[in-house]
Amino acid sequence: MGVPLPDAKGRLGALWKRLSCSLRTLIQTKGGQQSWDEIHLLQLKRIWESPLLLAAKENNIQALRKLIQDGSCDIYQRGATGETALHVATLYDCTEAADFLLEVAPELINEKITSALYEGETALHIAAVNQNVHLVKCLLKKGAHISIPRATGHFFRRNSSNPFYFGEHVLSFAACMGNEEIVRLLIENGADIRAQDSLGNTVLHILVLQPNRTFACQMYNLILSYDKQEGNLEPLDLIPNNEGLTPFKLAGVEGNIVMFQHLLQKRKQIMWSLGPITTILYDLTEIDSWGEDQSFLELVVSTKKKE
Repeated sequence: MGVPLPDAKGRLGALWKRLSCSLRTLIQTKGGQQSWDEIHLLQLKRIWESPLLLAAKENNIQALRKLIQDGSCDIYQRGATGETALHVATLYDCTEAADFLLEVAPELINEKITSALYEGETALHIAAVNQNVHLVKCLLKKGAHISIPRATGHFFRRNSSNPFYFGEHVLSFAACMGNEEIVRLLIENGADIRAQDSLGNTVLHILVLQPNRTFACQMYNLILSYDKQEGNLEPLDLIPNNEGLTPFKLAGVEGNIVMFQHLLQKRKQIMWSLGPITTILYDLTEIDSWGEDQSFLELVVSTKKKE
């Protein structure tokens, strides 16, 4: 039996449209080259063919309970892209199904997707991106790892043809969605705000790279408010990535004027004010070339992005 294409008006239709429009890159698989579109069709087909995965997708608790009681399915089975039933339930915001699966198989909570496309992604990554606050709270309460999992699959890697670059850690996923409640939940439950991905980017670097620059500035402030700089820790906003760029310098290289102006305003210090006259002092750390291996001015002059 063939799998019907998702209804264009439904959630799957929206997801399919997004994937079809933005993800045309080919990736290598064991059988040769296969497009991401084809992989997602295979994923949908596999879900429809698996009673367990379908029940998780449809939030069908009765069907899930029957399958478990009958012993007629392997609760640890995976779909075409290496996802478990918990991943599927979380992807489709099926909170009740996710709760049930965690009750009968709590060890699923930190299972990672195993395919090259989504490698390393956990249910908590998905819940954070979907901004499902209830499910995020549920996963945290049941012991979901926050800072350890890293989503490193092809889908999450930064390149010119991929609009989805949220870093690798759960915190950066949540920050890029702009959900302050989830970000606070993660940090207050132990998320490492200094965690760096494979490119050396912290959550602040990743926010600099987001297209929605207004919300990125607001989230930048929120993350930075949790930087207590205890002991000999380097200030979060001065941590360089693998290219030696701090978030401020990265804003210059990327031609991100909105973020640059926002960060520059954070550096100003009003010395005195009298009527219409105000004297302002700006911290030139990272801007002036004196004593800097890569000063902001040098980077701006040499960048190809001339915004």
